[in-house]
Amino acid sequence: MWAAVGEPPTKPRWEHFGLIQTFVRGRWIDPQVSMHGPGALEAQRFALRRLYDLRLGADYRLDTVSRQDAEWAVQTVQEVLTIIEQRQK
Repeated sequence: MWAAVGEPPTKPRWEHFGLIQTFVRGRWIDPQVSMHGPGALEAQRFALRRLYDLRLGADYRLDTVSRQDAEWAVQTVQEVLTIIEQRQK
C-alpha cells in the first residue's frame, strides 16, 4: 500500500487509517476518481483492513498466521491486483 500511494500529503508518515483510506479511494490508480462517494477499491475495504491487520500482527506482535489466513491473504492480494489492472486499461 505504501508503495502505491506514495508519501503522505500532510504528515511525515502514514497513519494506519489514513493509509487504508487513501489506498481504497484509489486516486493513485486513477487521478480522476472523485473525492466523494465510494472509492475505486471500496468493495475491498474490509478485506484490505483484515489483510493490513494480519500484517501488523505478524510484523509487530509476532503473531503466527494460519495456513488458512495466509491462503486467504494471497487470494485477496491477487483479486486486488486484478481489479487494479482492469482499472488501468
